[in-house]
Amino acid sequence: MSAADDDGGADDVRSESGHRSIWLRPAGISALAAVAAVIVTLVGVLVSLQQGASPTQHPPAQQSSTSTDRPALFVYGSSMPGQSRYDLIAEYVLESKADAAEGFLYDSGLGYPLAKFGPGGEVRGVVLYLHPETADDVLREMTRVESGLFHPRKIRTQGGVTATAYEWIGATDGFPRIAEWDGSTADYGLIVDERTLAVGDCYSRTARALEVMTTLCAAPHAYEVFALVDAGGDAQASCEGEFAAFAGLPYAESILEVEYVASDRGVACVVFEPEVLTSGSLASARR
Repeated sequence: MSAADDDGGADDVRSESGHRSIWLRPAGISALAAVAAVIVTLVGVLVSLQQGASPTQHPPAQQSSTSTDRPALFVYGSSMPGQSRYDLIAEYVLESKADAAEGFLYDSGLGYPLAKFGPGGEVRGVVLYLHPETADDVLREMTRVESGLFHPRKIRTQGGVTATAYEWIGATDGFPRIAEWDGSTADYGLIVDERTLAVGDCYSRTARALEVMTTLCAAPHAYEVFALVDAGGDAQASCEGEFAAFAGLPYAESILEVEYVASDRGVACVVFEPEVLTSGSLASARR
């Protein structure tokens, strides 16, 4: 039988048996072996993935940021939600949460509190989580507004949040310590006409005549209205006459000074200690 007959015979078998006859040849058997090897490899990979791959080969997906990673501002006074300045920054706040930080809180007597951060005490306040896109702009503007009184610093709150907070630059001598700011003394620090003051009011003068800034008497201040007398007669003598009942000793024996301010209601008698800021009332001071 010739080679041509062999080829013709093979063609006949192929046409009768279809593609199955190809795999019966040595080349076909090799191909089957190769396919099987690939399948075994794929099965091994799948099993390895189910059992957990090595972290160096398959690093875990990155976790989303936690609240401690977001830009945050710790506020403890008039910028807290519900207080007078919060509306100025509310649109830049994503979320707020009550928190506290180590430090001490004081009432400035001018409508806002002061904070000094550090161990030994607690400053209660609120963490404001800011929009990442505008956080830097907000902090930059707050730093500009607070310049000269407060400076920004990073703190760690009791809740574990790293936040920017604004700390009082000056000394705190004479300022009353408070547990937290509730806004109850927020109306002090107003500019008013000196002639409208009443007995018990404390204040400091401004650069403009008859314009004064009201102050909480418990905080450092310059002047205190201690009596109201009739406008007729010698106003200075009348105020000096009221002094003993107020301070506890005659005016001539005191280091304190007295002056008066006329108003439509009469004459307001004012007491002060020259070149000294007083914390608390001078009532019964006996000096």
